[in-house]
Amino acid sequence: MKYKIIKNIYIINIERMMPFRPTFTFENKDFDSNGRKFGVLSIATDNNSEYVNLKPIHIRFNNDISSSMDERNDNKRNSRSKIYYLKQSMIGILKHLASICDSTNITITIYNFESNVSELISNVKVTNDNVEELIEKIRKIMARDSTNFEKIMINSRDELSARIGANPDHIYADVLMTDGDITEGDMKIDSLKRYINPNIINAFIGYGYDQNSVLLNAFSKVVNGSYNCIDNVEKGALVYGEVLSNIINIAFLKVTISIQNGLIYDWKENKFVDLMAVDNFIWGSIKSFHIVSENPEQVVINIIAICSRTGEAISITVSDKKEEDLTNFKYRHRVLELLDRIKCFNQEDYLYNKAYYSEGFGNDDYDYELERENKKLFNKKYRETKKTFKKELSDLFKEIKLYMSSNELSDDNFYKRLLDDLYITHLTFGTNCGNMYTCARQSSQGQQRIYSATDTPRAPRNRDYDSDEDNVVSCFTSPSTIIQWGAPTRSHSVPFDNDEPPSPRMPTRQTNSLSIDLDLGSDDDDDMGFHNVTDDCELTPYSNFNTSSTMRSVSNRNYDEEVILDADENV
Repeated sequence: MKYKIIKNIYIINIERMMPFRPTFTFENKDFDSNGRKFGVLSIATDNNSEYVNLKPIHIRFNNDISSSMDERNDNKRNSRSKIYYLKQSMIGILKHLASICDSTNITITIYNFESNVSELISNVKVTNDNVEELIEKIRKIMARDSTNFEKIMINSRDELSARIGANPDHIYADVLMTDGDITEGDMKIDSLKRYINPNIINAFIGYGYDQNSVLLNAFSKVVNGSYNCIDNVEKGALVYGEVLSNIINIAFLKVTISIQNGLIYDWKENKFVDLMAVDNFIWGSIKSFHIVSENPEQVVINIIAICSRTGEAISITVSDKKEEDLTNFKYRHRVLELLDRIKCFNQEDYLYNKAYYSEGFGNDDYDYELERENKKLFNKKYRETKKTFKKELSDLFKEIKLYMSSNELSDDNFYKRLLDDLYITHLTFGTNCGNMYTCARQSSQGQQRIYSATDTPRAPRNRDYDSDEDNVVSCFTSPSTIIQWGAPTRSHSVPFDNDEPPSPRMPTRQTNSLSIDLDLGSDDDDDMGFHNVTDDCELTPYSNFNTSSTMRSVSNRNYDEEVILDADENV
């Protein structure tokens, strides 16, 4: 293994000064029909407390405060509003930044948006002296109006561009949170993506069960871009804590990995490539990348990264390798690949139904009969493809579970996380939240994050693909576009009476045990049976000290919660 600083400046005792340890392992057996072998590149960073970011960091938070943020969490009677939990998360971030202000150089800006954009806090370093003043500003936030992404994204692009122009060597992050669909301004995904700066950290946070996961996941497909799903907003501070940790605990940034005589897996695009820009590495973490090669012995990997502490560019060549069993990572690869295919299938469904329910309004030339027939064909195709995917999920779930049982791995957190991914995706397939959970599980597994969505709402199957009728309600249909039909309790399908429209669904969803939550029936032999989903962040295989500590700090609720409430907060 060779280490060097770019520009031919070599470092003495680099093992101590640059705690960056890559290893390459492989299996000497065929992985696919092409005869390629499977390998894993693992990169570990130190957890030494002496390493702190010397480069200044600026974080911009963009918070959706549209009127839907006043709704209770999952419409539960014993829950507070979504904006209440957002305030808790923001206050937790401020308190954490104040607690580390002596050893860091971090400034923040906070914008709120609805129909318009308003600046709440501008370029401030949070300290013990000003934290209470800043918290008071957070407490006064009130929900109102509609949701306009175009305005906030243009504002963020322009404001951060000015900061970057003035201080190009600083680290910048843009964090956007939203709880639903766009209701004003430009709504086209490709058009809005133009406003995203791909050269900084971009975190897109979906807030609650009505988030548009297709939109946010599309936004996240940039280097250092992430889709972070907050399913149950009562746990929102945990997600914000992990997002914050991935910004303030950066060890190496602008990382690229190139490979000779092999290919590396890009999970965001679901393909193998020979050169890939990857997300930043944080202190105390281990990141693993999947490799395929016809001859692993000849593989040479080069890693280029910039140290956040010194700003130096480092080049590391990895040629040493060892052979070992990689069954766990091969299963991980199969899970990631399957979830990506299901996600793309759901996106096709979303785009089709979005066009179907919107293009006909006000269009005199719209051929309703033709589109009605096309809709029937689409439903039939969806029904067939859905059945195939659910069987794939079930078969892979059972295969992994059998392997765990046969090898005394029933308590292995790595394998349990894979089972959770498959189980939750299978369980929510075809519901309003189905794509949200598929994207959430794939993103958290792909980026090897601690938190992953597990709290499923009590969501009926409001899409009946066993019917050829065109009035089937899509699992992606927005309530603002079409009525959300009622559904019978615990039934496999939703019958529709064309003569009498069904009653609107009552807002009585509840979050309970996953095994009870969504009894969607089974398609032939795809039933997975009972599975106990892991809901403890401490049991994740991707836990690390720095991120876990930040998550605990941000989600700490020892302060007086009642003081946070606005005067009009209905508890």
